[in-house]
Amino acid sequence: MNLLDSAHFFDRVLPESHAGLLELLARIEALTRGPKETKSQRCREAEALYVELLRRAVPAEEAFPPEYQLDAPEFQRWFAEAVLLWLALGQTSSAPLIDTVGARTMQSFPLDAPVDASAAASVERALCQAFGFGDEAFHSLRSGLDHVTSNLTFKHQLTSALAEYLDQPGRLSDSGRVLLMRAFYGELPFLPGEVDLLLTTTSLSFFIPRQGKRLEGWAWESRDPAAQERVRAFLAKLDAANVAETKRFPSFGYHDRAALDPELIAHLALRLGAPESVVIDTLVTMYSVVPTRLREQYLVHDTWGHTWEEALHEFEVEYELLPRIDEALTPEAGASFVEPGAQHDRATLREAFLREDGRTTLDARSWKSSVEADLRDRIRVGITCALSEVFADYMESKYSRARPHDALPTSSLIGSRSLKVDLSIADLRRQLLRAGEPYRNLATSAEARLAFRTALALEAPDDPGLDAALDQALTILRDDYLPLLETDLTTGASSQVNSTLYRRALIQIVLLMAQLEQVLAFAEDGVERAWQDPTTCSDLYAIALAHFYEQDRGRNFWHLDQVVRESLTPAVNQLAAALREVLGAR
Repeated sequence: MNLLDSAHFFDRVLPESHAGLLELLARIEALTRGPKETKSQRCREAEALYVELLRRAVPAEEAFPPEYQLDAPEFQRWFAEAVLLWLALGQTSSAPLIDTVGARTMQSFPLDAPVDASAAASVERALCQAFGFGDEAFHSLRSGLDHVTSNLTFKHQLTSALAEYLDQPGRLSDSGRVLLMRAFYGELPFLPGEVDLLLTTTSLSFFIPRQGKRLEGWAWESRDPAAQERVRAFLAKLDAANVAETKRFPSFGYHDRAALDPELIAHLALRLGAPESVVIDTLVTMYSVVPTRLREQYLVHDTWGHTWEEALHEFEVEYELLPRIDEALTPEAGASFVEPGAQHDRATLREAFLREDGRTTLDARSWKSSVEADLRDRIRVGITCALSEVFADYMESKYSRARPHDALPTSSLIGSRSLKVDLSIADLRRQLLRAGEPYRNLATSAEARLAFRTALALEAPDDPGLDAALDQALTILRDDYLPLLETDLTTGASSQVNSTLYRRALIQIVLLMAQLEQVLAFAEDGVERAWQDPTTCSDLYAIALAHFYEQDRGRNFWHLDQVVRESLTPAVNQLAAALREVLGAR
């Protein structure tokens, strides 16, 4: 059986039960291409196809690892940690400390976690009661999470100091806001009144009245050609950096560390009693630029979506690697993208080339093993990026369901109440193409082959067997791996469904979405005091799934949908039963 798990990632055939999903995904993707005039019709068709996609997203019968079962100590440990992280969700963002743009969506985000200490203590007691944690074990659980959440306190202190700084006369005036943005971005082409800002406990957003490659209305028309060109140049910088491959997650987009105003940095460092380097390293993960007219579309997604992925988890570790997954192959490739905690002494590509009696030969088995290990790692990093967007979209959908009269705008064809499978199709494809590019290039480019051979032959450039061994290695790439790196969704008329790494990963995301959509339904009943019944807390499920994923990303990605059904839902039920007893005894 061709299972959808880590061990079968490089299988050549997909489970037959998933063939229909690919057809639906291809049809949804086709709808993303079309003129603006037809968008409303394309949205209706895409939403209907998405409903059918969810209906058909039935997982194949697959083994479930015993350590993830409800009664397994390993499962109970990470579930308990996830509950503690959920209790901290309210600290990852806030209603605005300062808001000059008028962002309605940020006034009261519908959290389902308890926000007061007494309620949180009740959940903690219930957690210990439900799973038998004694005082020492519970203290160990809590202290083990300190390294993950430690940066939250400093961010709160930093934004508090910034709010205090901005409370001084004139600093939030029309001209003062432009000066503040200059303190982060350097010289700017904007005039007084054209910059707004929103500050929360963990983020700072600047807003400018841009529309496409220009500014809106009078802000553009009143400028002379030279001033317009300065605006275009700055917007071009923003556009060039408007990619997923950020090194400062959870913030995205253009920034220049050298542009940070040294006087502001010195003021904040003195106020906090912290090194200036720490202030800078923290600040660069907190600020971004958003078009004013798109503020509602981005704010919930970024401040209540991506922010907790960094504050409560370690998605930023993978984002640090993300810009490099398409870097050219060298003979030393093999361990550059190994997951933290995994084995780092893997064989490199070079080690597949064996030199004996003055002649090089290829160990084909070693070559394939090293190629697959490196590809797994590069693709895992790309999958993490795509998953982070799914979880951020999840928070958007949760908002729209809990606030049905205030649906969020979206660039997706799928309405704001649902997850955005059309965007996930594109997000995952971008990263899978990037991860596979080094292998496609080495297999097909004479220039890449020469560079690889030169690096490989440093000790014996005239080795008579080297070219034959390298040609054999590249033939293996072309025959065995390049077909797996394709990203087409169209299956054709074949009786069997050919597998690709992209298809497998995308189907797994769809299976996860099917589970998440069921959990999102809880938000429709409201979130006020929802914590008293954790079975209705959609935030808890998201936090728990992200935490489960990070226990072993390369393996656990393939079990995200299973863990919801097999263990997470029963564990939440067990917690809810214990919490009813705790609350009833008060």
